[in-house]
Amino acid sequence: EGESAPARFKGAQREWLMRFLSKTFHGTRHCPVEEGGTTLLLALEHPALAVRVAALERLSQTVNAQAPPAFLAQALLRRIEDDEPAVALAALSWDKLITVVPTEPLLRALSATADAEGGKRQWANASQGAALQEQALRVLATSLLEQRPELADDVAKVLLRHLMVYPKSRRRNMLALKLAASVAHPVFGGLSGIWKEWKAARSEAADSSTPRGRDKDAKKSKGNAKPAAKNAKDDEILWDLNLRVVGAMSSNIVSAK
Repeated sequence: EGESAPARFKGAQREWLMRFLSKTFHGTRHCPVEEGGTTLLLALEHPALAVRVAALERLSQTVNAQAPPAFLAQALLRRIEDDEPAVALAALSWDKLITVVPTEPLLRALSATADAEGGKRQWANASQGAALQEQALRVLATSLLEQRPELADDVAKVLLRHLMVYPKSRRRNMLALKLAASVAHPVFGGLSGIWKEWKAARSEAADSSTPRGRDKDAKKSKGNAKPAAKNAKDDEILWDLNLRVVGAMSSNIVSAK
C-alpha cells in the first residue's frame, strides 16, 4: 500500500487539475482534451485520429453552442472533410452542428459529402463512404431543414440525385426515399404513400423468409428458388419502385406547371 500511495496521490492531483482547467476554460479554445494532452483548438487539428475523434465527441461538454469559440465553425467544416471516416462521421453526428456552423458553408459541405465529391478521400472500404453519405443526407433533410425550412429547394435537389434505387446503393437510395417522403416539397407529393407501401411489402417479404414462412411457401411450390431467379425478382421489384417514384414526381411537376 505504501508503494501505491504516491501513484494514487499523483492520479488524484491530475484528476483535480483536469477538472479545474475544464471549468476554468469551459467554452473556450483552451479547454483541455485529456486524450491528447492538449487544448480543444489543437485537439481538433491533432494528427492522431483518436484525439480528433475525442475532441469532437466532447464538444457538448466543452463548449456552449449558443456562444461557441470563433475558431469552431471552420474547424468543424475541416473535420467534415477529414480524410478519416471516423472523424468526419463524428463531426456530422454532433447534435449542435447546425447551431454552430453558418448555413451556406454547411449546406455546401453536406451536399458534397452526400454526393461523395472531393475525390481525394479514399476509404478503406465502400461502407465507410456510404455511412458518411447517409449521415449527410440525414442532417440535410432533418436537422438543417427543421432550422431553415426555406432551404427545401436546395435539400430537394440533393435528395433527387439519390432517389433512384440501384442494387449497389440500395441502402442509401432507400434512406433518400424515406427522407424525401417526409420533406414538405411539391415535387415529393405522393412519396409518403409509396414509402409506406414499400415498407409493408418489405415487412411481408421478411416474414416469408422466416422458417415458418418458408414452410408455408414450400407447400406452394416444389424445390427452392434459384439464386438467379431471386435476383431477377429483386431487380423487378426495384424497377417497379423506381417507376412509381418517377411517375409520382412527374405528375407533381406537371401539376405545378
